[in-house]
Amino acid sequence: PSLSVIVSVLIKEGIVDENIISYTNRRNFLTRIVPGCVLSCFAAQDLLGSPEMGDGPSLQSDAGKFDLEMDQGITYKRWMERRHEKYIAILKHLENDIGNEKLLEMLKQASYAENVKLGKRLSGRIKSMNVFAGPFRNENSGVGRTIVREVVEDTENAFEMRITSCLTEIVFREADALDLGYACVCHADFGLPVGLNPKLKLIRTKTLMQGHDCCNHRYVWED
Repeated sequence: PSLSVIVSVLIKEGIVDENIISYTNRRNFLTRIVPGCVLSCFAAQDLLGSPEMGDGPSLQSDAGKFDLEMDQGITYKRWMERRHEKYIAILKHLENDIGNEKLLEMLKQASYAENVKLGKRLSGRIKSMNVFAGPFRNENSGVGRTIVREVVEDTENAFEMRITSCLTEIVFREADALDLGYACVCHADFGLPVGLNPKLKLIRTKTLMQGHDCCNHRYVWED
């Protein structure tokens, strides 16, 4: 579809304001749309959901938990699909229009920048590794509901986990959009510590989105 059709869809879904139509410069137009799609992906992630989220019994620790029903009567997997599918479709339309390489670069820049902002917003209440790692430890947290992970190290200054299954990766893989998923979600992980605290560093060499056997997240809180 043409850009005008894409604009109509974005306005209808509430991703961009109707005033965006007034922009005639193509680059300005795209640089406003792409962050909107990235933010929508972040909204689906709840990457740092409260450690106290979920008062019911702990979820099972394998990928079968993705097929459990939420309070809304749908599975966690279907909920994640609903949150992502329309944005994946929009990004694929943009990819056809501006090219894969250019879109991926724009997505990476936008997602990284948005996660830096997120880190800054959270910096007032996350002052230690113990607090930061809380959601990753808890099966019922926002992130705990969407991954299967093994904790490799959990100390005062380091937290390392090996993620062997990720609901977001599954949804993007089934949509044949792993490259978009990495650019929108995984690449942004490096921006969060930057905004959160200069002492916090992420070390990672593998992701499921890139076809590896796991995501090897290692966070270090330097003295």
